Amino acid sequence: MSRLRGWAGGWRNVAILRFAKHLRTKAQNLATQRASERWLALVALANGSVVPFPAELLLVPMCCRHPPHWLRYCVIATLFSVFGAALGYVLGAFAFDWLLQSSFSSHVVGAEFQLVRNHIADHGIIYVLTGSLTPLPSKFVALAAGAASMNIWMFLAVVTLSRLVGYGLVASAAAGARVTWQAVLRKLR
Repeated sequence: MSRLRGWAGGWRNVAILRFAKHLRTKAQNLATQRASERWLALVALANGSVVPFPAELLLVPMCCRHPPHWLRYCVIATLFSVFGAALGYVLGAFAFDWLLQSSFSSHVVGAEFQLVRNHIADHGIIYVLTGSLTPLPSKFVALAAGAASMNIWMFLAVVTLSRLVGYGLVASAAAGARVTWQAVLRKLR
């Protein structure tokens, strides 16, 4: 037991690994269902707005299972993720001030938030592009862009482009890896 405690977190990491394995198994099961495209759309929509469940967990097994359909899966994930990001933007635009006023005294946070709001208004494209292409939860970027009143059309254009690139790279890599692995197995037989 003392050996496990020294292992960077001990039992907590074991629980996290079990949860990750459970998520992977659940995603692989959903990817094999007939309604897998609907699940992908729902997960991408939720991931783009409020729920921290990456659509890649479904996208990769789906592309590995049906490599010729990788582009269709990429477009589905992109469209619904953009819808989710638009929902996050709207939540940030309309609900963020209310949450800020109800949670904090406005004189303490007001000046600092106004500084951040101005910075995002000036350099919002860089934030949205970076947030959409990296593992950074994109819902925070969408909420911040809405709260900072970034131009909605610019926001949607950058999100669409960056998510299409991100999901396209993941989907094509997963489909390509599956096709390559099948070719290797055929040569070994």
